[in-house]
Amino acid sequence: MTGSTGRNLNRRRCRFTAADKLFAIARLLRWNRERSSATLTELVAQIAAENSVCTRTVRIWHADFQRGGFAALAQKPRSDRGRSRYFSKYPWVEPLIRAGIDRGCSVLAISDMLQFSFRGDAPSRETVRAYVNRYRAQREALTKAACA
Repeated sequence: MTGSTGRNLNRRRCRFTAADKLFAIARLLRWNRERSSATLTELVAQIAAENSVCTRTVRIWHADFQRGGFAALAQKPRSDRGRSRYFSKYPWVEPLIRAGIDRGCSVLAISDMLQFSFRGDAPSRETVRAYVNRYRAQREALTKAACA
């Protein structure tokens, strides 16, 4: 589905840019000034359907724009960016991974050990890999700093 400017508005599972959000809610902003014949609920539902998002998302975009203008529509960085949510839920797993690293085990070996020990609650191999790489980089930086 394309809008009046030819933009592809059917963006299922894609992030919307601030410009996309503003384009989507433009009619809603005009409605606030003009009070057209369509009810607010109908207009929000129509915008949501055109953009394959729920009505709550359209209302959030509108509220964000009303509160802070165009800049408020930009993506907000996640507060936990770069940190796995798994380790906040299961903090006792970190020492096990560190012990595996200190013994010289590979990511595959550590991941398999965790899969065997925790069955369905084990972190994914990619989560283990990211943690191992981050831990090794920190340990290497500390070693360089101590030697300097």
